[in-house]
Parts: sequence; structure tokens; C-alpha cells
Amino acid sequence: MNHFRTALALSFIVGALVPVIAQRTQFPNLWAPLFIALLAGALSGWFAPGRVAELAASTVAGVFTGLTADALVDWFVFAHDRRLIGIEWVIWAAVLGIPVSFAAWVGGALREYTKRKTRNGAS
Repeated sequence: MNHFRTALALSFIVGALVPVIAQRTQFPNLWAPLFIALLAGALSGWFAPGRVAELAASTVAGVFTGLTADALVDWFVFAHDRRLIGIEWVIWAAVLGIPVSFAAWVGGALREYTKRKTRNGAS
């Protein structure tokens, strides 16, 4: 598997799992999911520099997939209706998509900087 596919898979998994785990464990704030999004974004940006839009889209697709699956489980298994799923999509897409995009941009820029620095012979 090449680096771009690994980065896409990582950002999709973060988008799918972080909102579901954060809601199931009832985190009191969004600092832990934000930190995980920044870390995953930087790692994804390191793997695939210059592909920020694709990584952000993968994260948002993961958010939609994970929250929809969680809402379906709530509906069919627990008989619990989640009427505000659209608002959850928007909030979690923003909470995870924006930090992943920013961190991917920074991670990609750092990788390009280190490659250029080692290529020029500077240490």
C-alpha cells in the first residue's frame, strides 16, 4: 500500500471512529478529539504532502459514515432516535475536518522542508 492510500485510510478511520467514541464515552469537552485530529492530520500530511483536500474529504467522509452507522445501531438495536444527526454531521465534520486539513498542510510542508534540507546537504 502506498503512502497516499495509507494517509487516506488513516484520515477516514479517524473521521469514522473519533466522533463515535467521543459520544459513547461522553467526553466532557472536545480537546481529546481535537488533539487526535491534529496528530492524525500531521501524520497524514507527512505521508501525502500536498494532498490536503483529499485528506480533508476523507476525514469528512469518515465522519458521515461513522455517525450514520452509529445512528443506525442506535435505531435498530437500542430503539433510540437521533433526530439531530444532521447537526452532528456538521459539527463533527468541522471539529475534525478543519484541524486535519491544517495539520496535514503543516506536516506536508515540514516533510518538503526536511527533504529539501537534506537534498542540499545542510544538516
